[in-house]
Amino acid sequence: GFATTNDYVTAGYNASDGAFLWSARYGGSRGGYDGATAVGVSTDGGTVIVTGDSYGGIAQKQNIATVAYATGTGARQWVRRYDGPTTSYDDNDYAYSLAINPAVNRVYVTGSTDSFDQDYATFAYNIGDGATVWSARFDGAESAEDYGRAARRLGHRSIVAVPLLHDDRGLGTLHVYRMAVQPFTDDEVSLLETFAAQAALTLAHSRL
Repeated sequence: GFATTNDYVTAGYNASDGAFLWSARYGGSRGGYDGATAVGVSTDGGTVIVTGDSYGGIAQKQNIATVAYATGTGARQWVRRYDGPTTSYDDNDYAYSLAINPAVNRVYVTGSTDSFDQDYATFAYNIGDGATVWSARFDGAESAEDYGRAARRLGHRSIVAVPLLHDDRGLGTLHVYRMAVQPFTDDEVSLLETFAAQAALTLAHSRL
């Protein structure tokens, strides 16, 4: 970003004595407002992930931008941006929260995206390389304002998110939370994927 605009700023400190280690800025490439809203650290402690919204220009407006840094040095590892479909009404996309799933080494980012109204937008990224595993949108039955919010405020500490897919089309996301920091097992994830597949089929048929 430019000096007169806001950027993400992430700083690393020594946990034992608070000594400053590094700082990193992210401001996209178009200037404008870039604001971080959530941060998380991978289970192995090697990666810090920051998400928020970043200005993408007059046409794109605010985009969801997720950035990963090495916790030891602050070196940027990867960046993923999301610009939702352009509408005649608005084109702002915002991230509100993220969660780490240590069982599969993924980070989940959730927020909202414009499509004449705000819909949920949720993304799963591999922590190691930032590759997009899946993404999903959810528009409520009334096609009104839908916003993703942080589960942490309700005391949830672990999350698994499974997409509702039908014919390669995202219909929503199934989220399951735990109050404790406890990874979901492969069997639990497999069971949820089976349930999600049945739920997606039911949803698809109900919309016919």
